[in-house]
Amino acid sequence: MLIKPTAYFVKEYLLLIPILFVLLMGRSPIIQAEEKKPEKEVMLGTFLKFQRLYDSKAPISEKKKAIQNALKNIHSTGLNTVMPYVVDSSGRAYYSSKIIPEQIEKDWDPLEFVINEAPKYHLKVYPSVCVLVCGHHHLQGILKVHPEWALRNPAGEKLGFISSANEEARKWTVSVLKEITEKYQPDGLMLDYLRFNNRPMKLDEVSQTRFDHQNSKQDESAKKEAMQKFKEESLTELAKMISEEVRPLKKGIKISIYSWGAHVSNNHRVAQNWKLWIKQNYIDMVCASGYVFEEKYGPDFLSIFQKRMDDAQKIRQEYSPSSQLTFCLGLSTSHGKVHHFREVENYLKVAAKAGLDGVVLFNWYVFENFRKDVTEHHFFEEYAKSIQQHGSK
Repeated sequence: MLIKPTAYFVKEYLLLIPILFVLLMGRSPIIQAEEKKPEKEVMLGTFLKFQRLYDSKAPISEKKKAIQNALKNIHSTGLNTVMPYVVDSSGRAYYSSKIIPEQIEKDWDPLEFVINEAPKYHLKVYPSVCVLVCGHHHLQGILKVHPEWALRNPAGEKLGFISSANEEARKWTVSVLKEITEKYQPDGLMLDYLRFNNRPMKLDEVSQTRFDHQNSKQDESAKKEAMQKFKEESLTELAKMISEEVRPLKKGIKISIYSWGAHVSNNHRVAQNWKLWIKQNYIDMVCASGYVFEEKYGPDFLSIFQKRMDDAQKIRQEYSPSSQLTFCLGLSTSHGKVHHFREVENYLKVAAKAGLDGVVLFNWYVFENFRKDVTEHHFFEEYAKSIQQHGSK
């Protein structure tokens, strides 16, 4: 005898359909809930100066071999990203540019070579650009062509720094980054010197005239406050332009900056308001200076380093928790240097405790002195593991 289905049975069978579908697909809701979260992206990078890898007069074949050897060693050390300086602080290019007046290598393209070779060693490439410095105390690079774009000292003498307050200078600066992105399709960009000069100064003549006209009725105290705002707004406008014009040229490109840290993000002479930049998604990563050394700060230098990293972390968590925060480990700087390979481990442990997302070495040719010991002790692998386990704060 056939049993005629009732409304009750029909209802029960219908309720079973989603469960049967999930089981047939091989994934139960319980298994799904227990699935491992995607691994956190960890930045393990190093700045790379071509001029430190080879003799400028060496044959091109030897230069290429030196770069290949560096990339191989960078990978074997446990790093995952290389940041070659492609525009230096004198405004010279280490790539074939149609925009930058002076190019170091006339007969070949070092950046193109790195872009082609790096994937063989599982390395990402973030070309590093000294954005607004062109000679420091003297006019170099594009400022020889456009001296009217230069910042000036209090006496009115031109300095080797491009004024981000100048509209034409901003456009030119963005065009360089667009050229690099469009031509080489890098994984990211590392923007150094995306800041004002840290000295008393005047703007370029056009911008200073505009500022003076806008603030002619202000007293000196109000003018000083207005100038700080003016500088921050002009630099933020440049950061915005870079983001808006570069990102369409390479899907997923990461825009990063080197910064002195939390203290420059508000009311500082360099006017680098990076807390706003991460909030607005103009940049994806901040690499905060880790230049804290025992010879300058005494035996409590690691506590001071931790405080600086914690301060940067607080800003990141408040304004953009999804952005990346890393630190720059200076192996040899004007502030001091690392003397023993165990010091590298100490900085990494503090950075992990602070919840940072990685490290960038400054720079590779100095790190070579510690490479063998650091590699043997797997410092970077352990650091990355610690980040993956604990995540960002």
